[in-house]
Amino acid sequence: MTTEQPAAGAAWQLGNQAFRDGKNLDDNPYPAGTKLAEEWQAGFNRACEDELRGCP
Repeated sequence: MTTEQPAAGAAWQLGNQAFRDGKNLDDNPYPAGTKLAEEWQAGFNRACEDELRGCP
């Protein structure tokens, strides 16, 4: 396991919460093109998909 794994998980959670907090993709705090930025966006997109499906 690399040291990036826990950080990537945290980035996913932050992105997921950001959507729920009404933020948008421009609020991604990580540098574009990095693994953490991708993880943040994945979490953000997942929250969006859940909301569109009416998931809690």
